Amino acid sequence: MPFLLLLPLLSGCSKNLVLVNAGEIEDFEIVQTVGVDLVDGELLLTAAVGADSEGKVGVLVSSGQTVRRAMQSMQDRSEKKYIFFGETQSFLIGEEAASRDISVYLETVERGIDMRLDTKVYIVRGSTAAEAITAASTQERSVNERLRAIEEDVHLSSECFVTSVGQAAESLAEDGCAILAALELAEREEVLEEGAMTVQVPGYALIRKGVLRGFVTGDEARGLTLLNNEARMDIVEVPDGAGGLASVELTGADCRFEPVFEDGRLTRLRVLAELRGNVAGMEHALDLYDPAVTAELERSFASVEAARMEAALARMCAEGQDLIGAGRALERAHPILFRRCCAADWPAPLMEAELSLEVTACLERTYDLGISPASEETEERK
Repeated sequence: MPFLLLLPLLSGCSKNLVLVNAGEIEDFEIVQTVGVDLVDGELLLTAAVGADSEGKVGVLVSSGQTVRRAMQSMQDRSEKKYIFFGETQSFLIGEEAASRDISVYLETVERGIDMRLDTKVYIVRGSTAAEAITAASTQERSVNERLRAIEEDVHLSSECFVTSVGQAAESLAEDGCAILAALELAEREEVLEEGAMTVQVPGYALIRKGVLRGFVTGDEARGLTLLNNEARMDIVEVPDGAGGLASVELTGADCRFEPVFEDGRLTRLRVLAELRGNVAGMEHALDLYDPAVTAELERSFASVEAARMEAALARMCAEGQDLIGAGRALERAHPILFRRCCAADWPAPLMEAELSLEVTACLERTYDLGISPASEETEERK
């Protein structure tokens, strides 16, 4: 009986809610990207809004002592009745603002009701969030379209991975550090006009205790992507053993940690990485049916990726921070030993332990055509 009584209440509540919040779409500014900068001790808030009825996008700017106050100021000055932040997909923090505690900015999303926790967060390198937003925006295209493309592109190339506000806050709370996708200004290659700019991802921003400590690029960044199990795919050119190069496509990677505890402390951490891939192209015709040929390609593939992971581990040790999530992994796999030996002063035990890296690779997919270029049977099969 209570269930039957609840149905009309739910139905009526839903209808009333829609009516209360109903409004003409022309009354709304739909914010898609938000940027925060620190200018002369005051926060500058930049918001890229979606296209209007004429297909034009816009950029709004306001300032305040806090992000919340800047958001309210933006609403007060807007010609539209409502500035809606619920569709915000990207949150940019300028380098100067990131030199302070970024938790202050993240908490605006965490504690407020305007933006979602799955909003992606970026640190702008060498510039401001306002400059990044305006550089990548045109009258017909919002910066958000560029950021959506970037998010997919960096995963496909394993250059880095893009973290949400919620994930960033969780990493800072649990590990005291976080690696966040970095953005920087770059020339817009598809436009012939001189000086046309856009944004690109050079790697990661290193955040320690909420404060920007530096950036990681190149092989170090790719190595961190692999060690954090965030690599989706990549094309790696490796020596083929015949004086040429072969293109190997990374199709999967699994990294895990095996600790060695002795006398109540972590003495060694084995980092084990298993790579999967397929041959995507060859400079020379290779006999992929020959175990010796595929073994050489696998060895070369593992060697290239291992060098990237070694560079990332070296950077981690130099920073003195757990940039690979080893603490969380060990706590899940060995909760009693980890809490007894490591939890109190982590990541110090990680920095003191001996690190060893073991990388294996397997070429699982070579798109079997049923022929072997080096086999005498090739002509007979034709």
